[in-house]
This record gives sequence, structure tokens and C-alpha cells, in this order.
Amino acid sequence: MLDYARHERLVAPARAYAAIWRLGLGCAVGLGVFVALNFLYVAAAEMVVGREFLAPIARNGGNIGPLQTLFLLSTFVCMLGAVGLTVYVVHKANPLSVIGSISRAARDFRVAILALLPIVLGVMAIQFVFESPQLNVDFGFWAMLLPLAIVLVLVQVTAEEVVFRGYLQSQVAALGLPPVMWIMIPSILFGIGHYNPDAVGSVAPWIVLWAIMFGALAADLTARTGSIGAAVAFHFVNNIMAIVLIGLADHMGGLALWVLPFSVSDTNEVMMRLPSNAIAMLAMYLVIRARLRV
Repeated sequence: MLDYARHERLVAPARAYAAIWRLGLGCAVGLGVFVALNFLYVAAAEMVVGREFLAPIARNGGNIGPLQTLFLLSTFVCMLGAVGLTVYVVHKANPLSVIGSISRAARDFRVAILALLPIVLGVMAIQFVFESPQLNVDFGFWAMLLPLAIVLVLVQVTAEEVVFRGYLQSQVAALGLPPVMWIMIPSILFGIGHYNPDAVGSVAPWIVLWAIMFGALAADLTARTGSIGAAVAFHFVNNIMAIVLIGLADHMGGLALWVLPFSVSDTNEVMMRLPSNAIAMLAMYLVIRARLRV
């Protein structure tokens, strides 16, 4: 049953200035501001840490070290700034309106995180039994970086949820289009944004498909709760597991404490795991819905 009444909390602020041309302008302005802010941020970082430190990120966003992974995550601050400016200038709305009810978002995030902990532990246990993860980073060094890693992963997933669920989803819905459109259009764009054949090879289309499915589930959670809190938690747990806990060495795994013994470009290995990954993703979605009663 689709109960999207609470979605109005996000859509109402967007409806006052809803227009296709304004949405197009907003996307163009947001992308331009993001590129500009990111350029300035990276240029400033080069002056501090040197071009050699950042070079691996530019060559291949997958096979990078722990500190470079943290830096890459930190660049999503630029995305938050870009969407905030876009909402304020182009759509004449409060930038915080893309979150929905802030108190509801905080509550949903907290409840969802606690609800997903058993799944995280279960998935990790299964991986240790059947996958034999290998230690990737010295535990003491990893523990020292962990608080910053948690904060920056939260920044990264919040930025993406603000853009695709908080901004795009509400703006498309404000045009009066049916739910399938305002769920799938941002989700497809979200998926396309994950297309990186240079880093992941022939697996790239499958990662796009996975991201589209994830985006659709996150969109549904956002519409049911009226805030991005549950979607942020959904995204946060997924990325913490893959980036900070057990990842792939050549796919944003530089910060992971353990890595799985295969490459992201190994199509057969990745394809074998897609069904179980999809089941885990669906289980997390259903657990969040059950816990929040939406």
C-alpha cells in the first residue's frame, strides 16, 4: 500500500515555484556551483597536501588509500553547499526544506540506525564465514580515523540524499507528476551518477542497476516518512559497511578495516553476489519500514 501523505512536507515548499524550466535551471545552477566549489576545494587542498597526494584520486577513484578516501568523502560538502544555494536562489525556498521535518528526520535516522544494527552484524558474520576477508588497515590507525570516517560518510550520504530525494524528488513531485515518475527519475539519475567503467570495468552497468534499485527504495522511504532521515540512515549503513568495515580494495576500499579477496572488475565474482546483496538491501528497507511503522 502506498501511503505517501507525509511526502507533502517536502513537496509543499517546492510547489510555490514549481515549473519545468525552473527545475532545469536549478539543475544547471546546482551542477555549475558544485563543479566550481569542488574545483576551489581541490585547488586549496593541493596547496596543503600536494598534488602527489591527490593524483591517485584523479586517476582512479577506486584504488586509493585511507586518507585519500577521507578526502574524497569530504568533497561532498561542496554538493551540500551547491544544493542549498540552488534551493535558496532558484526556488526561493528555505534550504532546510529539502530535509523535511528536521525533528522527524533526526528521529527516523536514529530509529533506523538502531534497527539495522542486527543486519549489519549478521552480514559481517556471513562474510567472515564464507568470504574470508583480509585485514586491510592497521587496527590502531583505523580506530584513530574511525570518528572522522563516520562523520564524512554521513556528510557524503546526506549530500546525495538531499540532492536526489530531498531536492529532485520533491521538485518533480511538485510538478504534479505521478509517484512512479518522481521516484524513478531521480533514482535513474542517481544510478547514472554511479557509472564509472574506468574504475570498475564491465561491472559498471550492474552497479548502475543496483544504485537505481537502491534509489527507488530510498525514495519510497522518503515519501512514506516525509523526511530524508530514514533514507539517510539506509544509505549510511550501506556505505559504512562497504567503505569503513568490509570493502573491496579497488572500489573505495582504502579505508575499510577488511577487504574481500576479489576485485570489483571480476564480473563473475560480483555477479555471484548480486542476489545476496539485493536481498540484504531489501531486508534493510523492510526493517526500517517495520520499525518506523510506515
